[in-house]
Amino acid sequence: MLIGLSASILFSAFPTQAFSISPLKYVVTVASGENQDLVVSVKNDSDEKKEFVASVMGVGQDLAGRPIFKKNIDVAENWIKAKESEVTLAINESADFVFTIKVPKNTPPGAHYLGLSIEQKSDQSVSNKLATILTLQVAGTANESLRLGYFGFENKYFFNKNWEGLLLLKNIGNIDLNLTGQIILFGIDDQVIFSRGVNLGNEVFSQSVRQIKIDFSDNSSLVLPGKYKAQIKINYGLLDQQLIGEASFWYLPVWFLVAFLLLVVLLFVLVIVKFRKKKNVEL
Repeated sequence: MLIGLSASILFSAFPTQAFSISPLKYVVTVASGENQDLVVSVKNDSDEKKEFVASVMGVGQDLAGRPIFKKNIDVAENWIKAKESEVTLAINESADFVFTIKVPKNTPPGAHYLGLSIEQKSDQSVSNKLATILTLQVAGTANESLRLGYFGFENKYFFNKNWEGLLLLKNIGNIDLNLTGQIILFGIDDQVIFSRGVNLGNEVFSQSVRQIKIDFSDNSSLVLPGKYKAQIKINYGLLDQQLIGEASFWYLPVWFLVAFLLLVVLLFVLVIVKFRKKKNVEL
């Protein structure tokens, strides 16, 4: 069975909420051509009668993995309808919104991410909104596939140890993926200088892109100037597949540049002195 990522999100223009909903998340699997009902309960916690409206949104991710709630970003938004879109509740009164999922026939397997939104109607331009996060999995074969878009550095030459790498990943499978990562730095003799785990964020949604900046400031063992190699190992999914990326760079510390410059100056001076001695001998 497909395994999905679920989370809860809160939209609010006020410091406290005037209502509550439950549950905060659903993970369901529905076969192509089949239907299923989901219930979201809402309670009016305010001190006056309130109206509430139900709707459906798509949920995506930004490059950092944070959720994005928007209309018309997932085709599955069209598969879900609330049987009753509005309800009025007295103080401390509760009610259920029933959302019906109808997965069209011949829908390919995969995960879809949606928000079952409950909004408090208000005369203000912005009102309270809460959402139950739904990971809808269309039954079928899970395809776990991760693509390495880029791993490297903005510069090829570094003169101090305060630098970072950039990693771009895309989930090209049909299911969200857990990620774990390890960074390894190799010296000029191909020996490991240091190795540590790296945080790659929460699960990456299907067809989403993840961008991670990787801090290399803990490379205290980096001493000698020369060409070095960084390697990223990424394990992902239930099958624990591995993806590896490599990037090389030059480390040229300031002391080395100063020494090199002094050496050039010294050689230049020696050449001038030798040339003058030779000229004097010829005279």
